[in-house]
Amino acid sequence: NVKKYGYKPNEIIGKHMSEFCHHDDIKLAGEEHEKLLKTGKPTKAFIIRFKRKNGTFYYGEQRSSIIYKNEKIESTISSMYDITERKEMQDRIKENEKTLQTIFDTATDMILLKDINHKFVKVNKACAKFFNFPAENLIGKTSYDIFSKEVADKSTKEEELVLKQGKTLNLDIVRTTATETKIINAIKTPIKNKK
Repeated sequence: NVKKYGYKPNEIIGKHMSEFCHHDDIKLAGEEHEKLLKTGKPTKAFIIRFKRKNGTFYYGEQRSSIIYKNEKIESTISSMYDITERKEMQDRIKENEKTLQTIFDTATDMILLKDINHKFVKVNKACAKFFNFPAENLIGKTSYDIFSKEVADKSTKEEELVLKQGKTLNLDIVRTTATETKIINAIKTPIKNKK
């Protein structure tokens, strides 16, 4: 398998692991090795970067165990699985989530997500400001916790229509806060999962 990373086996044999480990990960690799020798228990999987012969790095998920001879530690054995593709995909997902969160938080339009039971799942800053509620205080609540029964009934009925028909509603609705009454263009749309 070392050939996949540009090496011949004799270029690995006799060398210290630190020669192939990213300098930022050497401490973690050393700590895991010490823990293995101290406890005698196989390590949990940990991720470190290994160097290809061309100088680039790949992410490896490593597990290590001890080999005993006459009840004494003779050596350690490690297996490593290349998870570069998975790690890069996870990093891209995190970056996308961060970007979407930034858009969500900085949008001047009010954005809110509700589950199929009409409970707030997520609201942006503009929405929290309009309702004059901290965003975290809205999570788990329904329109009945915020509006009059008449307004909540109407809003819930609209949401039921969106859920049943799976279509987007574009409405002009009146919302009254503690200080003013506003006409809002509300777009209510279903969000579907894979199924």
